[in-house]
Amino acid sequence: MIKIYLCDLISHPIHSMKYLVCFLLVCSTSPSFGQADYGIKGGLSLSGIRGTNTDDISTLVGFNAGAVLKFNLADQWTFSPEILVTNKGYNDILIPNGTTAYKLTYLSFPLMAAYHLSSKLYLQLGPELNFFLSGKMKTSSYSANITNRFNTFDGAIAGGPGIRLGEKLFLEGRYSYGLSQINKGTLLFGKHHTGSFQIDAVYLFGK
Repeated sequence: MIKIYLCDLISHPIHSMKYLVCFLLVCSTSPSFGQADYGIKGGLSLSGIRGTNTDDISTLVGFNAGAVLKFNLADQWTFSPEILVTNKGYNDILIPNGTTAYKLTYLSFPLMAAYHLSSKLYLQLGPELNFFLSGKMKTSSYSANITNRFNTFDGAIAGGPGIRLGEKLFLEGRYSYGLSQINKGTLLFGKHHTGSFQIDAVYLFGK
């Protein structure tokens, strides 16, 4: 039943966003989710792609930034829905033409459950809903808009460790493993999936 529901979300990205907005509204107003803190986060992303014809692909450096809610649940658990503008993509190394950067921008909604190993250390895991905003191809002498080459939705699973550096300051590392095919055409380039590592600073304002 859960698998069917997740497949429906991935197949219908507009419905996914509607469900997500309703879910976040319920979370923010429900007393069952306990005390909530809100904050901002941002950092560095290292991204690439998996799939066919990726032998000449290298890592693209980008950035991500946005807002986060953190709900204190029972015992050692917290739940953190986030909204981020995230850079993904890859570098394609072509000899003798040099490197072509494919820069993809997504509006991302990670929904992270965290288990706290101690007062400072915790582990996060959860789904990530990524809505494609724009794409750009760039070389040393040329750039072009390639938004129409990519699908509008990328579902992913994300997870990683976090550490509390201060009362309201956190540092998080996270890997996002893309499950959806991101490119529209497969005849020439094959099927591609995203993969990215992020390291972010998180600051919670609290209540």
